[in-house]
Amino acid sequence: MPRGSLKGLVLETDDLDGDVAALRDRGVVFAEDGIQVAPWGRYATFDDPDGNGIVLQSTRV
Repeated sequence: MPRGSLKGLVLETDDLDGDVAALRDRGVVFAEDGIQVAPWGRYATFDDPDGNGIVLQSTRV
């Protein structure tokens, strides 16, 4: 599988705000100005160093 070809890997978190802050402190750049809100919950997207797209989400229950 070529680098950067994985898109849409979703990771669930119980502390989206804290995890986004911790990742930013480590140099991660988030797309779309950080945390987004959707009807199903909140999420933030970023690319890993190989260009793979990752979604960090906190789903409402």
